[in-house]
Amino acid sequence: MNRTMSQQQQQGPRVYIITNRDPDDNARQLSDDARYDHIRTQTDLSIPPYVLYRNNGGYNELFDDQVLDTAHRESALRRLFGKTLPTDAILFVHGFNNSISEAQQYANQILAATQKNVIVYSWPCSHDNWRPASSYAIDCEMAVTSIATLNWVLDLLLNNSIKLDIMAHSMGSRIVVGSISNIAHDYRLLEQDRNHPCYERYSRMITNIQTIVFIEPDIDVINMADFVAKELPTLNSTPRPAIQTYIYVHNDDKVLQCSQIIHDNRPRVGQLIGAQTLINRLTNQTNIPRKMIHLTIMNMSRMRLVCRHTPRWVYPSGNHTYFDQPLFRDSIIALLAGEYITMEWVDL
Repeated sequence: MNRTMSQQQQQGPRVYIITNRDPDDNARQLSDDARYDHIRTQTDLSIPPYVLYRNNGGYNELFDDQVLDTAHRESALRRLFGKTLPTDAILFVHGFNNSISEAQQYANQILAATQKNVIVYSWPCSHDNWRPASSYAIDCEMAVTSIATLNWVLDLLLNNSIKLDIMAHSMGSRIVVGSISNIAHDYRLLEQDRNHPCYERYSRMITNIQTIVFIEPDIDVINMADFVAKELPTLNSTPRPAIQTYIYVHNDDKVLQCSQIIHDNRPRVGQLIGAQTLINRLTNQTNIPRKMIHLTIMNMSRMRLVCRHTPRWVYPSGNHTYFDQPLFRDSIIALLAGEYITMEWVDL
């Protein structure tokens, strides 16, 4: 154990994986005994079952009890990181139809660009390389049920000294929006009673969120507008630097074009037309405290990735997955460093 920890420290930043999916990459969804229907409340501290972490290629339980109190939180952090906790990290939530291996590959590319620890939350989506469209409806359902697990992952990480940059790709944006909205909602309620024992916990969680990045988000404009107009101002009402939020978009995202058709021809936020609709919707809502919204649209339309009718492990999906592209990697390095972004953007 000590030798392994020493090796990890010598290696520097690395990728960690937390998952509530079947660890068998060939499994298309959770087994029946691993399904759950869990709604988080302030007083309910029970942990959704089947939360694992990857350790030297194998999988171990991250939580050893059904209550997330201080002792179990510290125990889980030691299992995940060893003796030394990182001071900051990137939490990455992948999109639909991704295996754990693919999610780790994307995380490795983010790590290579940023040289920061990357914690992957891998949710139980399908991963059928030949028939991804048939798995879309299943993944939409699993994304909703996975919000509860991400709630606990954020609670675990943010209630310590770890500063998080949160990144979500494609359908993973729905999970991040849902989970952060839960935090903001609970915090608004607790502000009415700052003597509540949970108030400090939620304040600490919000304070430790640094940046939120949505990469080609497969999410409806209305849902994202509600998140930006209601939840972000709540997060930024705390006495801390404002949380900067970035949305990467493309005007010819082939995957999101298919999603638009499935969703009754409603544009997705990850499309340039969807981002423009989002900006128009926010601008027309005069009741939004604009000084508390720090949203930047990153237009990646200059990137021309070829969409081919071949398995996606041979060629990436057209203009939807570009973690290895120099322009994207340079922009991620800049925005996480708080630098000015010298590319096409729209700022509220």
